[in-house]
Amino acid sequence: MPYTKPIVPVPTVNITGAGTSAAVDLVQCTTARLRLLVSAITGTLTLTFSTSTDQLGWRAVTTLTPRTAAHTDRITLTSLDRYLRVQWTLTGGTPTATIALAGDAVLVYATTDELNTIQPIDTFLDANSKPLTIDKIEQALESASDEADDLFGDKFSLPLKKWPESHRRHVLRLTRYNLMSNQGYA
Repeated sequence: MPYTKPIVPVPTVNITGAGTSAAVDLVQCTTARLRLLVSAITGTLTLTFSTSTDQLGWRAVTTLTPRTAAHTDRITLTSLDRYLRVQWTLTGGTPTATIALAGDAVLVYATTDELNTIQPIDTFLDANSKPLTIDKIEQALESASDEADDLFGDKFSLPLKKWPESHRRHVLRLTRYNLMSNQGYA
């Protein structure tokens, strides 16, 4: 299991308009697996996730499809910088909602963007020759990172705080090998 850190970007809160969460420090983690719970809502809720290296300049990661009903979503965010925040807007009539967002930050030594520079990620296929989902590719990156940690476990204190570029390249190669092994080599 790769190193994970529990995070709570938005504790259970009642909202009535627009707002922004406090920044969550992911330290060296680059992936977040989150669970969004909207337990009550009137109006339309839109959530935007952003990341930053320094809490000064923010880069949008994704905006969820607007929601108008209570629901639960599992959200995976990748290629994150050190900090994560969530912005929400709630519109329509007299809007109110009760939301909560929590999960884990995950230490992955390489990202899908980096893997895509070695081989386009849409060329990794499943047993039916269909492109793998981004979730499957993320799982492969986590698995390769976990395998790398297994090799370091006796020699270094985990989680690693820093790692050389060669370590990232080895994780990318292992991920590629594992993904290609699933589909065979042509």
